[in-house]
Amino acid sequence: MRKFAETILKFRLAVIIITIGLTIFFGYGLTKVSINSDMLSYLQPDDPVVKLFNRVGEDYGGNTLAMVAIKNEEGIFTAKTLNLINSLTEQYSQIKGVSNVMSLTNILDIKKTYDGLEISKLIDKNNIPQTPEELERLKEYTLGKDMYVGKMISSDGRYTLLICRLQNDIDKGAIAEKIKEITEIAKGNYNVYYNGLPLQMIEISDYIAGDLGKLIPIVVLMVLLVLYLSFRTKRGVILPLTTVVFSAVWAMGLMGWLGVDLSMISNIMPILLIAIGTAYGIHFISKYNED
Repeated sequence: MRKFAETILKFRLAVIIITIGLTIFFGYGLTKVSINSDMLSYLQPDDPVVKLFNRVGEDYGGNTLAMVAIKNEEGIFTAKTLNLINSLTEQYSQIKGVSNVMSLTNILDIKKTYDGLEISKLIDKNNIPQTPEELERLKEYTLGKDMYVGKMISSDGRYTLLICRLQNDIDKGAIAEKIKEITEIAKGNYNVYYNGLPLQMIEISDYIAGDLGKLIPIVVLMVLLVLYLSFRTKRGVILPLTTVVFSAVWAMGLMGWLGVDLSMISNIMPILLIAIGTAYGIHFISKYNED
């Protein structure tokens, strides 16, 4: 170890330059780090249950749903609201990666007739009811059928649901962003609520990024305080802190260069590196001062 230390001291300028260069290199890798908030991607692909889940998705055009709920205090059964639902349904259907969309304006309606069963659309998207009488008849009919109430529309007629089925092996987060963007532009004064894994992924990614933005400065400040109270010297504060910050940058930057995404678990890594790594710096400085 003594020989190693002497070598480091002998080439100290080169070591410092290389360290700074590597830090810049890995620091640029930080810009390439992405967040993987798709919980399904964490599952083992060779697990029998996962295989069955994926096969069901392949057979039925995807097993991931993105859901958008629309609320109108005056009730869903107005010409304006139905036109909005129809417009959103058409726009969602045109998104690449969305296999199908189900809403009030394209859902199938099954009626019992004298001759048997009649299958048609609940609402003709090309002929949406406009008059109060037509809208009232549609409301009474829809709220009178169990296949719609509690599934596609609330029992009080103020909420309705649009369900997008996403294809497998696509960027679910990007599709969810597109769905949300279309909805936010078109919703006007309506209240809109989002659910389903793809739309939850957006929130999870925001939470992960937000946690990192808050926790890293907090842990750095706490480490600064502990180091200052422990040594009360610039060297005792700067050297251990610089070491752990460099290590966090190197680790995160390497993830960026290797294409390793941050997950809901690994996002805590830089905080742990700074917090735990500081202990080694404290022991080193303490031993140096003691000797």
